[in-house]
Amino acid sequence: MRRKLLAISLGIAVAGVGCYQDELGPSRFGTATQVLLTDAPFPFELVDRVEVYVVEVAASTVADTVPGQQEWVTITTPRRRFDLLAVQQAQTVLVGEGVLPAGDYRAVRLTVDGDSSRLVMRDGRDATVHWPVAGEFSTFALVEAPLAVTDSGTQIVIDFDVGRSFAYPLFNPAFDFLFVPHIRAVNAAATGSLTGVVQGDIDGDGSPEPVENASVTVYRGDPAQPSFSWWVAATGHSDQRGAYTVGFLLGGSYIVQVDAPGSVHLGSVSSPDVAITPGMATTHSVTLPQFDASSIVIEGTLGVAVGASTALQAIVRDTQGVVVANPLVRWQSLNPAVATVNDLGEYGVVSGLTPGIAPIVATSLGLSDSVDVIVGTGADTTSVASVTVTPATLTLAVGDSAVVTAIVTDAAGNVLASRAITWTTSDSSVVQIMDTAGAQGYLRATGVGSASVSATSEATTGSAAVTVGT
Repeated sequence: MRRKLLAISLGIAVAGVGCYQDELGPSRFGTATQVLLTDAPFPFELVDRVEVYVVEVAASTVADTVPGQQEWVTITTPRRRFDLLAVQQAQTVLVGEGVLPAGDYRAVRLTVDGDSSRLVMRDGRDATVHWPVAGEFSTFALVEAPLAVTDSGTQIVIDFDVGRSFAYPLFNPAFDFLFVPHIRAVNAAATGSLTGVVQGDIDGDGSPEPVENASVTVYRGDPAQPSFSWWVAATGHSDQRGAYTVGFLLGGSYIVQVDAPGSVHLGSVSSPDVAITPGMATTHSVTLPQFDASSIVIEGTLGVAVGASTALQAIVRDTQGVVVANPLVRWQSLNPAVATVNDLGEYGVVSGLTPGIAPIVATSLGLSDSVDVIVGTGADTTSVASVTVTPATLTLAVGDSAVVTAIVTDAAGNVLASRAITWTTSDSSVVQIMDTAGAQGYLRATGVGSASVSATSEATTGSAAVTVGT
């Protein structure tokens, strides 16, 4: 019996169950479906493996993923772990295959078992991953265009963006990761790829050389509009030869930004209107420019309780006022008895030790900035007088994630620790609270519009305004 073959790629392609036929053809029951997994590059060099246990992959012809709104058709049930770092640069691996009736599929669901998944560091340690729930849970892929399953066969790729899906909570340097899924599903026949070489004069001798680990971000949006209105379609990175490939991009026009890694003092290149044609590879090679830093500013929460931590960020700008991507920053506490600071590139994680004030200094490319971090006792029984959510305003694109922090103080302005905080959103269709960790709330932009995110402690509430664009 000849069958129709449907291939699905997901952030990383995974070898799975089912029998494969080179010849595609009709089936009495529907269309044979292959599930592949492909992976966007993971940004942390300390990570050795990201093994996600996939229980099931299913699809639906109805776009609404609200429970009970559609019928799901199971494609494959691999029930095994797949290393998302094992295949990069648009490579794929087979997850499994099954049979789907012909039609346009508008939703793809993955069932994942967090308890059976692992994130392993280079030194062999298992990192802690905060999954949405214990055990099995469902997560959904973004289906930007309907996935057409036809009699002639279809290949679907599920792209799992690992770098954005496993967020690194910067307030905690103990290798804890938060799972915030960024997954998309595309019909491979409707996609093309972006490939090229990244170069730059790293050593300053006047001749460019390959730039390894440069970040390649592919945006959708109008290049004439502010960058906050763009949204990330896919990501990639360069290898030791400076070469990169971002695969499985739907046909159309994109904005492509290439940033140097933090260890290389080079600028960025942003290119509007890069055209992707289905079935073809678009070559887009860049030479990163030299730059001179002109300013550095520390941003973040300037209050922390004893025994707690908070993240500061150093914003470095060049002479044109453009923010330098992934700058190399060194952090120092001038009062380590009160608070210490841990280096995480452009971020510094400040840990409160004893009540007092600790000046924190960030240095990059000969420039420096300092802020005073107040460490509160958090041990008294005074009432909560104020709750401040920072940042107070956020502008996000659909699919983006962000972290907000609640600062709880008494009437004298002292930071209060160990106070229970409840997080709420005024409109979950615009922004959802994916997870919380004490004073931190992890947000996901889910739809265009405006909403507020509030933190409440002992009947006192503070809010942040969130605007989400396309």
